[in-house]
Amino acid sequence: MMNLVWLLTLFPFSNAFAEMTSDRQLWVQAQVRGKISEQYRYYFEVFPQLSKSASALNLIEFHAAGALQLDKPKSFWFGYAWIPIFQDGRRNEHRIWQQFLYESETPPLKWHNRARLEERFFPQTDVGIRLRYMLRLLYGLDDTKVWSIAVSNEVMLNVNQVPSGPRSGFDQNRFFFGMRYRMGNIAIEPGYLNNFVEGDPSGDRMNHVANVAIEINL
Repeated sequence: MMNLVWLLTLFPFSNAFAEMTSDRQLWVQAQVRGKISEQYRYYFEVFPQLSKSASALNLIEFHAAGALQLDKPKSFWFGYAWIPIFQDGRRNEHRIWQQFLYESETPPLKWHNRARLEERFFPQTDVGIRLRYMLRLLYGLDDTKVWSIAVSNEVMLNVNQVPSGPRSGFDQNRFFFGMRYRMGNIAIEPGYLNNFVEGDPSGDRMNHVANVAIEINL
């Protein structure tokens, strides 16, 4: 049954991307968010990614961040990530990032604009700089906002060339479509994520991802 689901998912892309490498993956994002005060916020995330038809652990992202709430829709974030990588002979990564987040709501629609700058530290080479921009929309299906449709797209661009590392220019794109269920301070958001990666060591790659996000708001 699972193979049939994956086949139906891949079918629309089969002709357009026949010449590029593709993989079926499973990503799970576990997030904890909270407030220290009305002005200061915090965020923790554990983000394992399984590749090779979701049979092998590829990497895990560990994130910790703090935010200054500038006003109700705008906040500035500063974070750190450690990313151990288990496949493809790639090097573990340490990452520092800065982020501007603008959140707005016009019921039943809620949207987020996120711009992030990353400094990526790889062993024995230069620091890679990457820009990321994401637009995310939530459409509430009822007044209680228990159920919502979630849609997002994120573009990533490498600012510089790193020896034996990322190339400058377009890096990858992530498009997500799913359903969000909120129960009290916990939200679960399963869906499909299409991840196109350019310049991967093995060539361009299309990842078809079953993505599940679990969010706890304290």
